[in-house]
Amino acid sequence: QTRFNMMEPHDDPALNKNNTLIPFVPDDYTANALEVVGKLLNQADGFLEDLDSNQMLGEAILRTCNEFADVLDEFAQELEQTEKSEKENFAHVLLEEMQQSHIMVQAENGENLIQKMPEHANLDHSQIMEALEVGIPELLRDVEASFRSISSSEADEIADVAVTVARLFIMSLQNFHS
Repeated sequence: QTRFNMMEPHDDPALNKNNTLIPFVPDDYTANALEVVGKLLNQADGFLEDLDSNQMLGEAILRTCNEFADVLDEFAQELEQTEKSEKENFAHVLLEEMQQSHIMVQAENGENLIQKMPEHANLDHSQIMEALEVGIPELLRDVEASFRSISSSEADEIADVAVTVARLFIMSLQNFHS
């Protein structure tokens, strides 16, 4: 007989009360793992200190906001320059997709739930065209302007908050680790 056959399941130190195997990890492995985690947390703390002292994060945030604004500008320009016939085709495809979605929801959930569909699910071709020609480009321009309006000092404030939150997170992990 093996050791497992001679003992009751609850008597085996490798099994918990639900008779599932508890993995055995030697103490030196655990100590090494905790040491590695401690070093990683200290490195993360040092990285945050460097970010804060070099004021790099605010500049990176500002640069990223301007890059987002550039992408939105390009997309708005592309949409504005798209031929009306292409927009008509796209509106037709969107309308067909929305109708297919209605049919699938109807099949899955039953007839009575269709009435709870959001209003945008009942758009017609002219409403989609209006959105493509006016609404979406205006929205893109508004979001672009918002990204461009972020000043250097605001980006620095955002960076300070981000670093502070990251430090609090690291400190809580360090406290948990100790």
